[in-house]
This record gives sequence, structure tokens and C-alpha cells, in this order.
Amino acid sequence: MQQGGPFWIDVTAPRPSDMMLFTKVFDIHPLTEEDILTEECREKCELFSHYYFTCFHTYNSDLDSPDFMDPVSLFTIVMQSGILSFHSQPTHHQARVLDRIGTLGHGPPGAPVISPDWINYALIDDITDSLFPLVELVSREVESIDELVLILKANEQADMLQRIGAARKKVMAVQRLVALKGYVIKAQIKRCDERRWGTATPSFAGIHHATNPGIKFYYADVLDHIITMLQETNRFDSIIDRAHSNFLAQISLEITIASNRANDMIAKVTALGSVLLPMNVITGLFGMNVYVPGQDTSTYYWFFGIVGSLGLIFVVCTFMLYRFKIF
Repeated sequence: MQQGGPFWIDVTAPRPSDMMLFTKVFDIHPLTEEDILTEECREKCELFSHYYFTCFHTYNSDLDSPDFMDPVSLFTIVMQSGILSFHSQPTHHQARVLDRIGTLGHGPPGAPVISPDWINYALIDDITDSLFPLVELVSREVESIDELVLILKANEQADMLQRIGAARKKVMAVQRLVALKGYVIKAQIKRCDERRWGTATPSFAGIHHATNPGIKFYYADVLDHIITMLQETNRFDSIIDRAHSNFLAQISLEITIASNRANDMIAKVTALGSVLLPMNVITGLFGMNVYVPGQDTSTYYWFFGIVGSLGLIFVVCTFMLYRFKIF
């Protein structure tokens, strides 16, 4: 930090003994200590006597990790003279905020004052900005599914069903990351308004480095980004639902077409059997020990007459089947 400026202590994977030390030195409330150690709290912003505590979720950005997109809690304790940040695994946000602080340290007049409140804002803003590539990744996947769902071949449908399931899982993961962030930002904006209008608690309103009223506008900008991402995730959810419905409708249509083809084939076979079955009965009689017309003559008139009659009946019946569009 700059000389005479606020301090910033960042802790990765704090142990219970570490938290006991921080609790003793900085007079941290036991509930805050419990939230940091258990990592089970939701995203929130809470005010205490001499500090405020925020929990803001980032995510595992390692594409090769099985825990990709899993939430990672970043806890901050903002006091009058400095800020403490805790997280269970290394993240890249701290380094980027430090680079940003270094840039502002040599910036033009009128640049934001580096205060504990501003550092907390910078961490929240960097986490929010890191979600945009994730939203863009999900957007490309969802748009691809929406375009391909109605043009894929039958042998590619199983893969499409898996893609729809994976995309829905990603959309839900992004929604889980974005959903409660607006609550935290609104709490920060409300706190800024309370300080501005003099309705904050006396112990907190006296924080020297956290009274920059302009920080509200920075938080408002972050809130706009969060609302935009939330609207995008809602749109993704609608697209996935529509793609899933279209996919099921396409499968249902293909099943109906296949069923109609099978029924049509069965009808044709049934009609053909109706024509050939009587002929089989007649020809079967020639193989039985019964009197056959013309068996006492030495000519083939009776034979050709019977066979010709059967052929004529077959031709007439076939013509009638075509006439009535059964074939």
C-alpha cells in the first residue's frame, strides 16, 4: 500500500489458529469468524460495530479442473484503517486489484482515493468482470444448440441431448454465481446513502477512508453489469427450454413418421395377403386327395383355365388396390 494509506492483508486458506489471531487483534465478531472458517454462508453484506463484512463468490476458472465454475467464497472485512480478505484457494483477483492500485497511484488528479472501501469495491468489480467471459462461453454454447437442434440427423440426436443437459448445467451454475450479487451491491449502495444523508450509525459513519460518496456510482456501475448478466442467464434458460422442447418435438415427429410408415407397410402387406390367401386355398386343393376338375382329361385346358382365372383375379384385385390408393 501507499505510505500513509490503508493496509490490506490477504489470507489464503486460513486455519482456525490464524482466525483466532485475527479475531483477537482486530476484534472480529465470532459469527464472522465462523462464516469464514465454514465457508457455508451466502453472498451478503453485514454491518458490525467497527467494520462491515462481505461475502462475494468468485469461481474456479481452471477449464481442466473437474470443479470448473464451482463457487469460491471471497470474504472481506472492511475497517477504518484497512481491509482483510480471506479465501480458501488462490485467486487472480488480488493481483489485478494491486495492479489497478499501482496505476491509480500514478494517475491524474481526481482519481479515486485508495481507501478500504475502494479496495473492497475493486475486488467486487474484478470478480464481476471475470464473469463476463463465462457468460460469453455459455452464450456461444446455448446459441449453437439453438441453431443445431432442428437440423441434426437422427444418429446425432443422442449427442445433442447430452449437450443440452451440459448447457443447462452451465446456465444454472452461472445463475447461481450471479443471482445474489445484486443483493450485496444494493446493500453497499444503501450504506453509502446512509452515510451521505447522515443516517448511518455513529461508529461506522466516522470511518475516515470509507466516506467517499463517489464510491456509490462505482457500485451502481457494478450493479448494472450484474443485472445485465442476470438478464442474459434468464435468456439462456429460456433458449435452453425452447431448444429442449423443439428437440422433443422433433423426436416425437420422427417417431410419428416412422410409426405411420410401419402402419402403411402393414396395411399393404395385409391387403396383399387378402388377395393371395384365397388363391392359396384354391391351389392347395390340388394337393389334396379330392376330385380335381379336368383330372380325367389328357389336356391342360382345365389347368390353364384355373391358373388364368387366378391370375385374372390377382390383376383385378391389384388394380382395385391401386385405384383406392392402398398401394
